[in-house]
Amino acid sequence: LYDILSMKNTEVMVKPLPEILPGILGNSALENIKQMAKDFDVVLVGPGLGRNDETCQMVRTLAIDLDKQLILDADAIFAFSQAPDELKKLKQMPILTPHLGEMANLLHITIADLKANLWEIARKAAEYFNAIFVLKSEKTLVVYPDGNIFVTTVGNAGMATAGSGDVLAGTIAGIVAEKSAGNMSAPVGVYLHGLAGNLAGENGQAGLIAGDILQNLAKARKQIDNK
Repeated sequence: LYDILSMKNTEVMVKPLPEILPGILGNSALENIKQMAKDFDVVLVGPGLGRNDETCQMVRTLAIDLDKQLILDADAIFAFSQAPDELKKLKQMPILTPHLGEMANLLHITIADLKANLWEIARKAAEYFNAIFVLKSEKTLVVYPDGNIFVTTVGNAGMATAGSGDVLAGTIAGIVAEKSAGNMSAPVGVYLHGLAGNLAGENGQAGLIAGDILQNLAKARKQIDNK
């Protein structure tokens, strides 16, 4: 993908990694990623990564080895669902961004059981894993290990589309890297993402795509900064 992405995405700095199979990362990429991570404050892992067993093993090892703020999304959460207690070994409190299905899979329970006692289960999970959970749903929750829960007041049904969660994870990572919101980076990122989605949906939510949310982040940020 390197040649395609490096030409297609003007703004994105792309770095190739060794593969164990075409398009699949494994342990051979681990040291390269750790070296690259030294130059950055935040590491986001998961979107589009894949669920190969060796990929999952590499993700868990990487997360445990890095002393960085980690945002774990999508397939990185799946990787830890194979060995949930490994999450407790991370050097810094991670931010996980699961939807209900990914959260249920991580905890090895059904979605129905999770929904039946969502707040209490989320609180216990955040405390047990010493992690911040951004639990994506109709009303996204941000749950802290101390039991505090923040509920979003923005967002719309049009945002339930492929890639929207990737934009959310990236938004949170960006806020974390700024260091302006401190320990509140996750709820600030959720609010910014939801507000951008509302701005994108002002002319109708039908046909809303993740790129529309991305295009409205700057406008949403300006609204927040002007308050």
